[in-house]
Amino acid sequence: MLRKRIRKLFNSKKTASTTLHPIDRINIVLKEMAAQSKPYSYYTEPHNSRQFQEILALNPTEKIKVLQFAFQALPPAAQYREQWAYQKIINALLKSGMAIGFHTLIDITSNLGQSMQTEQDFLIRQGLLQRLASCVDQQLKDDQLEIALDQLKVGNKFYGLNARDRQFNEQIESLRNKYNNKFALLDHDALGDAVAAFIQLQEKEDWLLLITRLSRASKGSKPSKKWWSEIQKLIKPIPKKYLTDTLHHFLQIAIDVYKNHLKNNTIRKKSEGNEHFIRSLIWLSGYLNVSQLNQDLVELGLMCYKKIPGYGQCSKRLGNACLFAFTTLPYKTGIAYLTQFRAKVKYPSVRKIIENRIYDVAEREGKTKDEIEEMGVPTYGLNEKQQLEQMLGGFKAVVTIESIQQVSLKWQKPDGKLQKSVPANIKSTHADAIKALKKAVKEIKEALPAQAHRIERIFMNPREWKYSDWIDLYIHHPFMGYIGKNLIWHFQNDTNKTTAFFQEDQWIDNQGRSIDWISDDTKVQLWHPIGFSADHIERWRDFLIDHQIQQPIKQAFREIYILTDAEINTNTYSNRFAAHIIRQHQFYALCKLRDWHYTYQGNWDSHNIPYKELPNWGLSVRFLVDADWESQYLSAGGIFEYVHTDQVQFYDNHGRMELQEVPALVFSEIMREVDLFVGVCSIGNDPSWTDRGNERLFTYWRSYSTQNLTENAKTRKAILEKLIPRLKIADQCSFTEKQLVVKGKIRTYYIHLGSGNIHMSPNNQYLCIVPGGRNTATKAVFLPFEGDNLLSIILSKAFLLAEDEKIKDPTIVSQLKR
Repeated sequence: MLRKRIRKLFNSKKTASTTLHPIDRINIVLKEMAAQSKPYSYYTEPHNSRQFQEILALNPTEKIKVLQFAFQALPPAAQYREQWAYQKIINALLKSGMAIGFHTLIDITSNLGQSMQTEQDFLIRQGLLQRLASCVDQQLKDDQLEIALDQLKVGNKFYGLNARDRQFNEQIESLRNKYNNKFALLDHDALGDAVAAFIQLQEKEDWLLLITRLSRASKGSKPSKKWWSEIQKLIKPIPKKYLTDTLHHFLQIAIDVYKNHLKNNTIRKKSEGNEHFIRSLIWLSGYLNVSQLNQDLVELGLMCYKKIPGYGQCSKRLGNACLFAFTTLPYKTGIAYLTQFRAKVKYPSVRKIIENRIYDVAEREGKTKDEIEEMGVPTYGLNEKQQLEQMLGGFKAVVTIESIQQVSLKWQKPDGKLQKSVPANIKSTHADAIKALKKAVKEIKEALPAQAHRIERIFMNPREWKYSDWIDLYIHHPFMGYIGKNLIWHFQNDTNKTTAFFQEDQWIDNQGRSIDWISDDTKVQLWHPIGFSADHIERWRDFLIDHQIQQPIKQAFREIYILTDAEINTNTYSNRFAAHIIRQHQFYALCKLRDWHYTYQGNWDSHNIPYKELPNWGLSVRFLVDADWESQYLSAGGIFEYVHTDQVQFYDNHGRMELQEVPALVFSEIMREVDLFVGVCSIGNDPSWTDRGNERLFTYWRSYSTQNLTENAKTRKAILEKLIPRLKIADQCSFTEKQLVVKGKIRTYYIHLGSGNIHMSPNNQYLCIVPGGRNTATKAVFLPFEGDNLLSIILSKAFLLAEDEKIKDPTIVSQLKR
């Protein structure tokens, strides 16, 4: 057996022919093993061989000799196959759990050069570093240990170090600091310098011990119980205010460091050791639950998820640490931050992490994800009127929710009159209070669209509440009351059902009649117009316009998509939105925001199909798009600027579905999203397309201005038909099937309600008006919902063209006079 041969080689002094050195004798066996191996082949690696298993069966002393001999007999780099096999054997021995004495370990390490030869060489260094780290943990004091650590570092005088090698060297430096009882933090960036300067000013050991422990972050994705237990003991003697201020200072420096990385694209040079330290700061900040620190985590987390070209996310590790920190907060506070985060982050992978964090909190609190989200909405200090009031120096500061997009801060004088600007004497004497008020305005403004988006998701994931539970969440709640009171709700008990709106502390239907039968046990749902008669929907639309009510989401005016005869005939797919040319980058961004899965298509093997999972329904949907291979329009990275749209298909567990089997609500909401994709991304919406010069694309662009209206455009027309008669330009406006007609003094203009493009009589000439800022004439125009930018653009164009004789823009005037 091989084991006997090895032992015989160790013990014998001569062979039949001549005397061999022990290294030469063991080398014979190692060469036999190397000869049987093949590089990059898993099944023929030497450490999987029978011979290696027999080496593992040797006694500890004999295995150490094999390891030492293998190190000393390493073939030169030119003999790659043999060197690879030897390195594999060494690496496997290091990982085998064999006991290696301290001095033997030092002796082996001292034989390493600093130049990297192969990938296996790096793995050996990693194995040795783990062994030396164990010696440091055991506090084995020996001058040779630091020398060995220095010897273990890698270097490359020709090409410099890559990120992996730099991180490896930083690990060694951190281990050296730990060995010398220093905080394991490198000082070559602004954060390291700041912490080092801070430590020098401290008279007590409290901070040194705390920062030393923080610099040795827990290795997992979240802190261990042991880590937190040790940290709690270390922060106990430090006053909380002092601790909070110092953490805030460090986090702000970290934010500045990463801002600089993003600005200068120097992220590859960031310190691995300092990143571990920042992660500890984040975890500790979450446990402390201080508003100032929570805001720091929001700012840092969003920054860390930003992408750098050619690199990826700035620091996914720190971003994930911020998300974990939010889960350690009281659940109402934590969920509020997670919800805001989700509304701001575009990347599906990060949104998925946020969803998982919300699930974690829900499971911890024994509630569903939906329940935890709605119960965790903070009040932001608002009262029942959705206002925040604070007295400062005789003035009353009033924060008011004006709309989903607008939150105001106004000042009430002692006589009751309002002014928008901060009173001069208040500005100088209450600077901190003013800063806190502005911060509250910012938080409320960020939370409103996030909560409106959460409510809108209920359409696809229908919820039902008991009235006594629901009323406190959506009507009496100081913050959510603004959203809940501007929505239409559906109520039902054993004998009655109705849709109603909350007005003047009572529930009324769409004809203004009071509802008096609603009780604590009544079932409540968010109303969706699908399935209701056109008259019922129309009465709600009139109600909103008559009472000048702007809904936070599109509800009464929500588009409804029902199966057409053509879709019944095609049976398993819809061509309703096929044959459009859309801007791919814009489409990709919308897919992310709407939870569709899609990756860019370019002039490589990149074909993929946009799809969306609908887990609550057990369904999925696909929207086929094809790359524009005939187009010469490519980005610098080879990505097609445009793609062509095709079929919409629905799938269940059995495959593609017949469209008539798709639930009506699901079909309507998905087709609404696809309509949004086309309506927003189509090149037909670009008023300057005539300058592009591509005849094929120009033909599509021209036809888009005359196409039939989609459901989205039909809704836009219905709104304008109700709004225009109330405006000062009403006498100059009329409608055709597809257009808003505006009669000016110079010409008559036809604005297409699907694209916003304009043609003029008498020669059907195209008029190019590129939208700028919102026209001041439309700012005072009431719109019953927010979010349709094209509706605002059409109104702006109508006001402008109604007074065409006053237009001064030379590019427009020149077109009018042709």
